[in-house]
Amino acid sequence: MGKEDLQNSLWFKTTLRLYDKSGFVVFEDEVIKPSSAAFRRKCLDAAEIAISIVKLRRERQRTRFAPLSFKEYIIGLAKLAEINLAPVLAWFGVKDLSTCDAGSAKGMARLAQGIDMSLRETLTQVRIGFAMRTGAGPAAFAVSHGRSMTGARSTLDECEAALKRAESNYDVDRLRELRAIELGIREAYTDESSETN
Repeated sequence: MGKEDLQNSLWFKTTLRLYDKSGFVVFEDEVIKPSSAAFRRKCLDAAEIAISIVKLRRERQRTRFAPLSFKEYIIGLAKLAEINLAPVLAWFGVKDLSTCDAGSAKGMARLAQGIDMSLRETLTQVRIGFAMRTGAGPAAFAVSHGRSMTGARSTLDECEAALKRAESNYDVDRLRELRAIELGIREAYTDESSETN
């Protein structure tokens, strides 16, 4: 295998690595002959998903953290990357970006990891979405974003501080729900890091 062949196969290796961790099944249980049109279509679909993930990752590296909900951030990245987000979400097992709960946290965490988001950024953006769903307006995050441009604290630090203030007003059930979501995300990140070591 020459150097060019190796470089051309890197997308395939990345796809296999992501496939293995995502649980998303490209070929399902159907029997597809390698020389069939269905097989070629499935391979093209898998390649398009891999390319979309790479494009999302590149946009994420360009934009870095933004004080948005996880949903708004991912949709914004997809627009910038000019990709169809639905197959990527399916690949990572994310059914709906609107509803982050303990059951969907693992898929969202895998998506975040797939585009190189840190655990801290992921948790903050999920917490922003949770706060907005529970009635805390985005104004607190806009204010923290504006202040961080001139102060010593980062946008992420400011968002975390605003979230801590908002969460101090949550009732016990709401706080328990948020902590269950956070736990699911943390576990997914821990699973990923233990698999790569």
